[in-house]
Order: sequence, then C-alpha cells, then structure tokens
Amino acid sequence: MTYTSTQLVTIQAIFSKKTRLLMSALHILTALSGALLLILAIGCQSMPGQLAPRTGDEIVVAGQMIHSGAPVTLWIDTGGYDGYRGHRHDEPEFEGPRDQPDRILRYGSFRRDIPVSLRRRVIRDGWSLEDLTEVIDTVVLHYDACGSSSRCFHILHDIRGLSCHFLLDVDGTVYQTLDVKERAWHAGPANDRSIGIEIAHFGAFPTMEKADTHYILEGDRIRLNPDSVAGTSAADAPPYP
Repeated sequence: MTYTSTQLVTIQAIFSKKTRLLMSALHILTALSGALLLILAIGCQSMPGQLAPRTGDEIVVAGQMIHSGAPVTLWIDTGGYDGYRGHRHDEPEFEGPRDQPDRILRYGSFRRDIPVSLRRRVIRDGWSLEDLTEVIDTVVLHYDACGSSSRCFHILHDIRGLSCHFLLDVDGTVYQTLDVKERAWHAGPANDRSIGIEIAHFGAFPTMEKADTHYILEGDRIRLNPDSVAGTSAADAPPYP
C-alpha cells in the first residue's frame, strides 16, 4: 500500500502525538514512583502539604506555637475572635468600630518606647521570644464587666475599637485574639509593656441589689442571670463553683 505525501504527514503527526503522550505518561509514572519511594524511605515524617498536628492548647508568641496546658481557641480557629480583622465580628458588612468608624486597626503593630538597637533589630528581623522578654514585664487582668467573652469581644472590637491578647470565658476556654507580639489597646500607657487578658466577669458591686442584676444565687452556687447574658456565649453556662 502506498501513501500520498499528505497521508504520510498525517500519520507522522498522529504517531508524534502518541509518542508525546506516552512520554508524558512515563514522566508522571516516574514522578509517582519517586514520590512513593520517598514516602517509604522517610516513613511517618512530615510531607509537604501534610497538616501539622495541634493539640488545642497552643498560644502564639512571636509567630511560634507554645503549649499552655489549657484549652485555647486561636483567632484562626472556627469560633475564634480575630483581633486582626478590619470588619466587625458580629456585623461583617461594616468596617471599623461603631464608635470610631474611620479606624480599621484595633491594635498597634509595633510596641513603642523600646531601645533604638532593639527597634532596629525588630524592624529588620521581626520579634523573637528573647526580644519580647526585654519589653514585656506586665500582665494586666481585666474583669470584662460583660459576663462572657462573646459580649466582651463585641464591645471591644465592634463598638469601641479596642483589643486584648486573651479572653478567658466562663467555661474556662481561653481565646487568643492577637499574637502576643502585638501592642493590644487595653491599658493606655501600659500597652507597650503588657499582655492584656479579659476575664468574663461582671465585677464587684457595692450592694447585693446591684449584683442581682447579673447574678442569681442557687443554694451554695451562683449563676449568671439569663436576662443579662441572653444571646452570648454565657447564656447556657452552668452554675459555679
């Protein structure tokens, strides 16, 4: 059988395409074989793309995960409170807090009043754990006067345009809203040298009558008044202690 020149060109093109496909398939098989051998060689070691394990008690300090021994929900976790976000937490269609709508950030990205040499190093290399120990010497514990972390974050972030590093809720959960390296706005002049923690608690009251607005006494135990915490994370909190 003889072929015309046009038919020969067509046949060559078909075989050339099949050859390229075959070579591509061989390359893929070679790559897969190499990957399989690599997996067998390193056993259970971490692979690119593999999720890094977390135990749920980590806090973030200068970008590093540090175990705390307590349940922690980070700002990147589902159900967390994100102090970095510009939009409001409960009204994401709005930017900026209600009281200061032109403000986007609720924290300072740099701690002020630090030695010049440290400032230059941090600007060049970022914060390290060692550098933070030179600056932070105070932990400020606030009772949030809100009764729950959800209400506290709503008031700080969505209403007032303020922040803290940690929220301690009535069920014992710790929420971290910012890396400790950030300058949270919670204690005025002390912000530069402190870590801010908001504890879910309505605080002390001068009379029992005022306390009854937020608390209900049940025998030897006390619980939050449901009317006072309706719609917050404390609504179903059990009595304590």
